[in-house]
Amino acid sequence: MSTMMMTSSASQATSSSSSFSQMLMRPIQFYAVIADRIRQRKMLAELSDEMLKDIGLSRMDVRGECRKNFWQA
Repeated sequence: MSTMMMTSSASQATSSSSSFSQMLMRPIQFYAVIADRIRQRKMLAELSDEMLKDIGLSRMDVRGECRKNFWQA
């Protein structure tokens, strides 16, 4: 087997391994994003009206954000 063919085979094996690990990481990353959204919305709902005013939000804005489904950004 030539050096060129061996290098190509090793490169393909590394690429396959890399794409497989990326495929496994997608659900974990998705879960992390969802968990973060839920956490942020819960924290937003716990802010006082004064704190919300400081960041330019009303209680109605917060209610609208908290009513979103977890998959909605």
